[in-house]
Parts: sequence; structure tokens; C-alpha cells
Amino acid sequence: MSWDMSSDKSRNGAFRNLLNSVTLDLERRAEELWSVLPEPKSESATAIAQRLDLKTSGRAVIQDLLHLMIAEHAEFRRNLLVQFGSYADAKGVGTGMQIDNREQMASHLAARRMEARLAGRTPPSDFDGLVEDWMKV
Repeated sequence: MSWDMSSDKSRNGAFRNLLNSVTLDLERRAEELWSVLPEPKSESATAIAQRLDLKTSGRAVIQDLLHLMIAEHAEFRRNLLVQFGSYADAKGVGTGMQIDNREQMASHLAARRMEARLAGRTPPSDFDGLVEDWMKV
């Protein structure tokens, strides 16, 4: 972070600014996804919410899905760290490449799960037929 972190007040302000910018970006992304939902949008969002047992409606359904995608991706990354260690700590190029490849797979899998939910399909639990322990959510 490039903020002055020398005092509690500065850190608090920096973290609040970070939270606000993340929240604003998520709201923008939710608005973009809302715009591509089939008409009538409210009914589409309601159908998604019912399938996933969400308690929200309207645009809030899309925000919930984005939060879910982020949470699943974070879980994939935590599982990868436990199973393989971090890319930075890899003891060799081959191991580093395997970790990097799995980190990319984690991003793709989280995105595919989001897309499936939006389309009313069951979210995939594998990556192109590959099933590994880190993919479990």
C-alpha cells in the first residue's frame, strides 16, 4: 500500500478508502452483469436467487453472486497454498509453473462457476475433467 501507515488514524483511513474502492468496483461490475441479464431482468434475478436459495432480489442478487465468486476463488487459493505452497516459495521452476498454472485454473474455475449460476446450470466441480483436492468448496 502506498498510504502513510504511521498511525492508527492513517491506517484506518487507508483501509476505509480501500474498502470503499472495492465496494464501488463491485457495484460497477454488478451493474454490467445486470445489463446482460435476459428480460425481464427482475424475474431473471428472482429465478437465480430461488435456484441458489439467496435471500436477496433484483440487482443485489448479482452482487451476491460476485461475492460468492470471490469467496470461492479465495477458498481455492487457500487450498492451493495448503496443498502446494506459494509460487514465491517454490523450490524450482517446474514447481513454480505448476503452482502458477493451478492459480490460473482457480480463477477460471471460479469464473465458470459464476457463469453457470447466471445461466441456471449446475456449477462445475472440476476443471475440464481434472479433479483435485484444492477444487473442493
